[in-house]
Amino acid sequence: MVAWGIIGAGVISDTRFAPALTQARDSTLVAVHNRDQTKAEAFARKHGARRAYSRVEDLCQDPDVEAVYIASPNHLHAEHTILAVSHQKHVLCEKPMALDTAECERMIRAAAEAGVILGVAYMMPFHGSHQVMKRLLSENLLGDIALVQSDYLISLPYFQGPSFRLDQFRLTKELGGGAIMDLGVHCINTIRYLMGSAVRSVSSIHAPLHTQCDADTVAVITAQYENGALGVITLSFITEWGRNGIEFYGEKGALISEQSLSQVPEATVRSYLNGRWTEHSVEPLNPYVGEIEHFTQCIQTGETPIISGEQGLADMRVVEAAWASMQSGVRIEL
Repeated sequence: MVAWGIIGAGVISDTRFAPALTQARDSTLVAVHNRDQTKAEAFARKHGARRAYSRVEDLCQDPDVEAVYIASPNHLHAEHTILAVSHQKHVLCEKPMALDTAECERMIRAAAEAGVILGVAYMMPFHGSHQVMKRLLSENLLGDIALVQSDYLISLPYFQGPSFRLDQFRLTKELGGGAIMDLGVHCINTIRYLMGSAVRSVSSIHAPLHTQCDADTVAVITAQYENGALGVITLSFITEWGRNGIEFYGEKGALISEQSLSQVPEATVRSYLNGRWTEHSVEPLNPYVGEIEHFTQCIQTGETPIISGEQGLADMRVVEAAWASMQSGVRIEL
C-alpha cells in the first residue's frame, strides 16, 4: 500500500484525484496541504486523510507519506517538486510540469539525485478511448500516418461561472497560464503517446480574443513529426463546445475519437477502412484511477512511468518552440 500526500487541495484534487485514490488499488491518502489550514482540514475530513497541513514543508517531512501528488498553481510545481524529492518522496506532478525547460531539467535532476520516481500527471493515456486507439495504431491499422488533427476547446467563463476572473493564473503567462500550457500540453503528449513519434518542428499563431490578458486564449499549432506525419492542434479558452478528440489519417483509412480529451470516461472511437465506418467499444474507465494505479505500480516495481519527467520536458520543449514561433512568425526546429 502506497501512502499519498496531496499538495494543493484545489478543484482537481477535490473532484478528481482524491476520489480516484479511494478507488485505486494499493493506494491510500494520509495527508493533504492547503495554505489555508481550515480548508486543509475540511478537505482531509471529506476525503479521509489523517493529517492536514498549511505548510508544504510539514507535509514533505511527514514520515508516513511515500508519494506526493502536486496540484499547486503551475508556477509552484518546480519548487514543490524539488522540496518533496529532497525528502525522498516520489512525485506525480500535475501538468504543465513547470514554467520552462530549465525548471523541468532541475526537477528531473533533483529526483534522480534523490533516487525517487518523478512522473507527470497526464491522465489522458489512461482514458479508455485512448487505450483503444493505442492498440489499433500499434496493430498498424492505418499504415503510414499522414495527418493528425486534434482540438481541445473549452470556455473558461462558462465553466467557472461567477468565479471567473481575468487575473487568474490560467490567464497569466508568467504564472504558467494560456491555452497551450493548460490544454495544448494534453494534445502534444497524447498524440506522441498514441503515435509513438516526437515532434520535429513547430509553428504557431494565437488570437487573444475576448479577454484582456497576456496569455494565449485561442491558439493553433502546426507540427511535423519524426515519422513524417503533419499535425494541427487547435485550442481555445472561449469556446463552449468542441469535438475535443484526436483524428489520425493514414494510407489505409482513418481513426477518430470524440470527447476523448476529457475528464470524463465517456467517448467514442470510430475507424474508416475499406469504405466502411466501424465504431469501437470503449470501456468507461476512470482515467485518474488508471493514472494512480500505474504510478503506484512504478513505485513498487521501480519501473519508469509512461509519462516520466523526461516526457514532461519534451512537452515543454514543444511549448517553448510554439511560443518562439508566435513571436518570430517562423517555423521552429526542435
